[in-house]
Amino acid sequence: MSIELVAVVRQVIRATDGLRVCLTSVDMIYPDGRDCGVPQFVEGYEGASELLIKFGVPAQELKEHYAQFQKDSEVSIPLIADEAVVRDMGFNPREQQSREF
Repeated sequence: MSIELVAVVRQVIRATDGLRVCLTSVDMIYPDGRDCGVPQFVEGYEGASELLIKFGVPAQELKEHYAQFQKDSEVSIPLIADEAVVRDMGFNPREQQSREF
């Protein structure tokens, strides 16, 4: 089953034992803002791109977002991915809940 998600790729600076470490997080969220598991941390935008290619995001689209990432340290990329692939990549897709009561 395919699910609609938004990948949020952002640069995060962590301070550990007085050292500043720059990481890149990849969050998967549903369009309504619900999270799809915990973020994954990768090395730079290149690591995020490798992960997102596995979700079916075209390499050309990722290249187009690179300049924005360099400028803003964050980029949102809408995507449609197979639920099994999302789960296999370490995220936690949930069934869409009906808003009707």
